[in-house]
Amino acid sequence: MSPALKELMDDAAAEVVTGRRIDTAAVREGATRRRDRLRTLGTALMLTAAAVLAALVTLPIFATLSVAPASDGRSGLPDRWYYAPVSAPTVRTWHMPAASMVLRGPDRTQWTLVSADTTRYARLPGRDVQQVALSDDGRKVAWVARDGDRLTLTELTLADGKSRSQRVILSTGAGIVALAFDGDAVRLFGEQKNGADFERTATFDGDRLAVTETGVGVRRASGEVVDPGGTRSARAQGVDGRFYVGTELLQSTALRKPGRALPKEVTAVDLLAWAPGGIVMRLDYTSSSERRSSVALMNPDTGELHAVSRPGEGTSTPVTVAPDVVGAGQPVKAAPPAFPRWNADRIRYVLGSYWGNLYSSHRWTVLSGGAALTALLLLAGVACVAATPRPRA
Repeated sequence: MSPALKELMDDAAAEVVTGRRIDTAAVREGATRRRDRLRTLGTALMLTAAAVLAALVTLPIFATLSVAPASDGRSGLPDRWYYAPVSAPTVRTWHMPAASMVLRGPDRTQWTLVSADTTRYARLPGRDVQQVALSDDGRKVAWVARDGDRLTLTELTLADGKSRSQRVILSTGAGIVALAFDGDAVRLFGEQKNGADFERTATFDGDRLAVTETGVGVRRASGEVVDPGGTRSARAQGVDGRFYVGTELLQSTALRKPGRALPKEVTAVDLLAWAPGGIVMRLDYTSSSERRSSVALMNPDTGELHAVSRPGEGTSTPVTVAPDVVGAGQPVKAAPPAFPRWNADRIRYVLGSYWGNLYSSHRWTVLSGGAALTALLLLAGVACVAATPRPRA
């Protein structure tokens, strides 16, 4: 006898004892209501289990879903760069054929890539990224991230989000101060605790990383860039409160003269790359009211300087560019990154971002937890339906 039926019979017996007339219609109606509530609860639990199961099966698809905005096929640096929110998807799930530049957020914890056609912004996963590098063609990105006392080097292909990671072992007190692609290899420039520079070359064989000592990395670690032909280098220096950019042959050990003078308003300069069209640099200006930046291209022979990219909305700083994407320095007209409201694109965007980040980082935890929840809901639903008293004629 089910608990619900026993309760009904106890109520009926109590009414007989007290001399009250049993309303059989009311008793039957109460039993029907209880039976319907129990069956509804069981059905709801089983439907919820089915929904969780469907999510486990279908949401991994959204984890790699990439909704591409319309593009006219042009590539280059954006004429305006923008700040992407922390909810922006990561490069693991938001794919792009190539990137033009990397932006660093104001708190130095968020690093964002801008696609070569300027339509997409995707951030690097994690919040303790130390250094970032783009390949010359912008198709790969490498970064070093710290996890406690461990350093991990990751190389990722932007077109499909596939990555390879390996721990980098350094001596106590040493750190990585710069990264650079060298063909298929990644060069790491570091500094020892005593201030001495070192350089290592990292190459991947499948998913296995081999790191070899390759000498002293003073040049690139100090912000020097090399021309595409590999014959000249350029670096910036300050003389009497003004900045200059000079070039020299790679065999030389020091600049013979300061080089080309930058505008007097420039308060800081960072050479980002030597592209086919000239030397790409970030210039900082400080006025009486605010600090502003721009990305400019300098002709190494004439010293002609022209701005290529300026900040749009928000605050972020360009830290590196892909030389081949920059090309001759013709910028691409860019609009603020499109993050639609709650329509189909926005839903797919959010699923691709939040679920994609969670799924890629904790895949087996999510799957096992979801499977356990599905089983519990299903068993509870079946138990409720099985406990439903059958109506009698």
